[in-house]
Amino acid sequence: MKRKFRKTILLSAIALSLPVAAQAATEQQALDACARALATDLGAAQGSPVGYRIGNESSKSSAMLRGFSTFHIDASNASTQEVVAKVDCTVSSSGEVVKMKMLHLNALSAEQRRQRGL
Repeated sequence: MKRKFRKTILLSAIALSLPVAAQAATEQQALDACARALATDLGAAQGSPVGYRIGNESSKSSAMLRGFSTFHIDASNASTQEVVAKVDCTVSSSGEVVKMKMLHLNALSAEQRRQRGL
């Protein structure tokens, strides 16, 4: 009887942990969620949809997120390359955007913010 009880407890623990693992997002998925949220916000401010593309210089890691992560984003006009928005985007381990902090255009670049741990 004890053995069956232990197996049931172990299987229950595994079953409870599966939804959490299944919901974990990669860094790339989280970055994409941030970019979508930023495009949505910019589109709403302009009154028309805004497209987006994540630049090649961006991290495209398939590493799974552990806890909250912050992505530093500088959005540029595709035609002129002029920076039109600077954002720090915080996501949960499931890749859900939990906070978007708009920064002044004179703020440090995304790379500088990342290096300084801001």
